[in-house]
Amino acid sequence: GLLSLGLVLLLAGVCGVGIHQLLTIRTDARRLLEESRELAVANDLDTHFESIGMLMQVADSCLEADLPREYLLTQVADVRGFLQRMESGPEGGQDPSRAGHQAEEVELAHSLELRLDTLERHIRAGHAAGAGVAPEDHAGIAAMREVGGKYETEALGEAENAERDLRQRTHSAVNIMLVALGIAGLGLLG
Repeated sequence: GLLSLGLVLLLAGVCGVGIHQLLTIRTDARRLLEESRELAVANDLDTHFESIGMLMQVADSCLEADLPREYLLTQVADVRGFLQRMESGPEGGQDPSRAGHQAEEVELAHSLELRLDTLERHIRAGHAAGAGVAPEDHAGIAAMREVGGKYETEALGEAENAERDLRQRTHSAVNIMLVALGIAGLGLLG
């Protein structure tokens, strides 16, 4: 009687911990998926920053042509779209990342938005004046690529943390299930 009650309570406690672990595993998996999504967006950003840098060189070499500037403005608009995707979080839910990680992402995105505003203003002003791309804009693109690299590094670090947490929790959940089976076996024998 009393031994059986103790085993049942112990089994219930182990099962409760197991259920908690499974729910936490789900959160870790969502974090890993979100960081993978953010890494893909960060790669897109880097590609667009590189394209903007090349288009700026083309715009410098052919001041009379409108096409490079139009492409530049299209690339800037695309980057804004990527930043919105980055800030919006996963489809149908909140970003499961750590709050500190999210705050760093928001700060990096804001920094990029400010630089994009300046670049867009300069592109439009330079086009109106028939001037080339200002040297500070070339430096601004280099700075955006640097910020984009930080963004990518941040997302990669968070993805590695999520993967590590997922691996540890999965291992813990397996151990908990084995303990539950052991307790159930003792109950059957006792």
